[in-house]
Amino acid sequence: MSDADESIGDRIRQARERIRTASGRRMTQGELAAAVEVERNTVSRWENGDVQPTKPAQLLRLARVLRVPTDWLIEGGTPPTGGTAQLGEGEPGVYPSAANGDVPAPAASVVAAYLDRLARAGCTAAQRAAAESLFVAATRNAVSRTPLESREERDVVADADAAWDLIVAILRRDGVRP
Repeated sequence: MSDADESIGDRIRQARERIRTASGRRMTQGELAAAVEVERNTVSRWENGDVQPTKPAQLLRLARVLRVPTDWLIEGGTPPTGGTAQLGEGEPGVYPSAANGDVPAPAASVVAAYLDRLARAGCTAAQRAAAESLFVAATRNAVSRTPLESREERDVVADADAAWDLIVAILRRDGVRP
């Protein structure tokens, strides 16, 4: 199948089948569903092309669990490298946005792209978890006089960008160039 013919469902299936459990078997649709906090039949419908995941937080969780860049998941292109991955390998633990949807939807795709950059730069799982915690705090900040649900999308994204600037400064101090 060429990249042009490949759907998001095909990419979800391909990435899911790369993930192996400790016993060597492939990740099941049920395991992916549990990790992404949807029903198993939802994963089946995604993979069969009946529906597509469209919520930013859902796409972020999918990319995180499947350990693929969000842009590849959405648009395709060059498949992620690395052969198979062990289930639980490289997972940073509990990410606030992945577990609870804490990154507001307007900023979720921006945060996902930044987290992908950190992974590509070789940041550790602990560094990525700390960065995501900072993104959650920045995008849900209580410093603003405007409640989160009333804030403009550009303001929420600007807060994510400000968190990124801080994360980059800290990492550069430690010799990491994201």
